Formats: sequence, C-alpha cells, structure tokens
Amino acid sequence: MRALNHCVAPVCLFAALLTSALAGCGVKETPTGIDLQGEVEGFAPTSAIISRVTNQPYDQLVPLDTVDVLRGHFEWRCDTLPYDVYALSFVSESVSNENSSMYALLGDGRVKMRVARDREGVLSTRSAGSEVQAQYERFMEEYRKVSRRDEIDSLERSFFSARERGDTAAALRIKEASKPLYTESAMQIQRYLRERLKDTARNFFTLYLYYTHDLATATIERLGQLDSIRARLGEWKGTEEQGSRLMRSALLRCDLASRSVEGALAPEIVGVRPNGDTLRLSSLRGRWVLVDFWASYCGWCRQELPLLRAAYERYGKAGGVSFVSVSLDKNDAAWRRALEEEKMPWDNIRIEGDLASRTITEYNISGIPLAILIDGEGRIARRGIRGAEMIEVLAGL
Repeated sequence: MRALNHCVAPVCLFAALLTSALAGCGVKETPTGIDLQGEVEGFAPTSAIISRVTNQPYDQLVPLDTVDVLRGHFEWRCDTLPYDVYALSFVSESVSNENSSMYALLGDGRVKMRVARDREGVLSTRSAGSEVQAQYERFMEEYRKVSRRDEIDSLERSFFSARERGDTAAALRIKEASKPLYTESAMQIQRYLRERLKDTARNFFTLYLYYTHDLATATIERLGQLDSIRARLGEWKGTEEQGSRLMRSALLRCDLASRSVEGALAPEIVGVRPNGDTLRLSSLRGRWVLVDFWASYCGWCRQELPLLRAAYERYGKAGGVSFVSVSLDKNDAAWRRALEEEKMPWDNIRIEGDLASRTITEYNISGIPLAILIDGEGRIARRGIRGAEMIEVLAGL
C-alpha cells in the first residue's frame, strides 16, 4: 500500500503542474453560456434590452434582460441559454431609439462586439471570438449591398418626409419612382440567397440561414411540399444541440403548415373594425370569403390593392363573395390613414398583440400580401392567389 502511495503522489504532482502550465499558456476549459462584452460607437445609449428573436421576419421578440451601458461599455452573461438569435435594442434618453436594434447569433463563449451607429441611425457590428457571429456579420454586410438597402432607405425617408409635410404629389412621385428599385432589390436578394443556401456546411449559421431566409418565408400550400422540407432539415441532424430552438421552430412550422394548407379547416380570425366593432371569420360561414392579409407599410400589399378593388366590384359587391382585409399593422393610426388613402369599401379589421401572433402562426404566414379563399364550409380552398390568378379563381366559383 505504501508503494502505491509513492506512485500516486508523483502522478498527482505532475497533473497539478500540467494544469498550472496549461493555464499559464491560456488553455482553458470549454466555455459554457453566453459572455458578451460590448462597446458602442457613434451614439450614447444608457441601456440595452436583450431579447430572444422568435420570428425575425415579423420582429417578434421575447425580452430577457436589460443591462446598463456605462461609458460606452456593456456586458451580458447567461449560463442557461443555448445558441440562438438574439436582439439588442439600445435605449437613449436624448436620441430616439428607432432603428437602434440589431440581431446577433450568440452561443457558448466570450464574444467581444463593437456596435457602431451611422448618421441615419443604422447599426453595424464587428465581433471577435465567435466564428458564427462573424459569418452572420459578413452575410448581413453583403446582404445590405445586394439589396441596395441604402438607396431604398433614402427614398423611404424622402417619401415619409413629403407625406408629413402634406406634399401628396411629391409622395406619389417618389412612390412610383421607387417601384423599379424595389423589384430589382427583391430579384437581387433572391439570387444572392439562392447562392448562399448552396453552402454545404452544416452548422448553426447555415441552419439560421435556411430557417430565416427560406423556410420562414416559404409559401407552403400543399402537403407534398412538406416532405422535401423535412428531408432538408434532416441534414442538420448532428447540429441539433447548437440549433435546437431553431430546429424545433422549423419542425413546428412544418406541423402548423400541415394544418393550414388547402383543404384544412380555416382557423378563427378575430379583429376590430375601424368603428370598434369586432368581426369573427366564423360569422361569415356559409359564404365564400376572400381573406387578404396586408399592412400599411407593405409596398407590395398596396400595389395589389387596385386589383383587389376591381375583384371586389365584380365578385364581392355584385357576386356574393365576402372580402375581408386583415391588417397586421401595430400602429393603429397608420392603418386608419392607409384606409383613408386607399379607399377600401369592403370589411377591414386589424389584429394585434397575442391575436396577431396566434393568427400569423395558425395561418403559417411567412410574407404579405397573402390572399386566402375560404369556402362556405369554412375550409381553405386556395392559398396565395395573386394578380390575374385571383380573378380567374373568383370567376370560376
């Protein structure tokens, strides 16, 4: 026994010396949890609200924590949250916090992040310590260039400025001039994303890319589409620990989509009319109903309105089809102003808060405008009908 003790002691001493030497060389245990070290440049916020992003296309956030920004520095640590998409919203006492929000892909380990704000209030980041976040930053920088976001932002500022000062003619000229730019931007974005989605690497960033910029915005109308989506998700099987929340969200979207495809019973919609009355979709049972999801800030939605107006005059007002436009506007005043400008004589309702989130989820809404035709039994007959196709479908009833 004594001989054994003599053998163990040197081993223990060697292990202790090795541990000490490795620590001195900077070799540490694998970090667990999020350790964000940040500094800001170009603005002076007093605090930052940290949120988890549950639906990026619709900016749906779940607040998690608030941290102080002291002399341009902030820190946030959390040992319990996994790799995920987070939002940082900066609050300032002297400057409006509009546009002072940005996304980040954060996970285990320390990330040093510099957040800069330009003259237009747009935030950009440069990080060290996380290859996933670095990939995201490079992607967003290129995405902004490809989408011609700076040009679009400039036109939108001019449009809203003209509208605020009551110069309707100038606002309309800007609106017309911007249409080709929006079209070109959308085409460039689609081409860029198609190339990026060919990336064969299977990590959290590529899962984020597929979920946020493909699956989350995909139009799923028929059950057959779900097979290929589930097969694609299977390619990330080995990364479920990192991308678990995104993977669960993706699989949930497939499950929900199966309930809102053509042939499924349409979920209830409850909204408020401009006069304050409540309208329920179920109250229209027995009639064909065209439900149009839109928002006042959606340029594509408003471009579709002349055709929707013509369809209403022919098949709604005179043909017996009920038309209901469902606004996803968060701003009640903006919605009412759009109704006044666009002259929409059919039923209009607005949904917000939990009702909006539930409806977006239950109807598997990945983008607007979205028109859904519901038959007299309350079942979804067609999804995603637009343009000339809408007229053809209504003519065939």
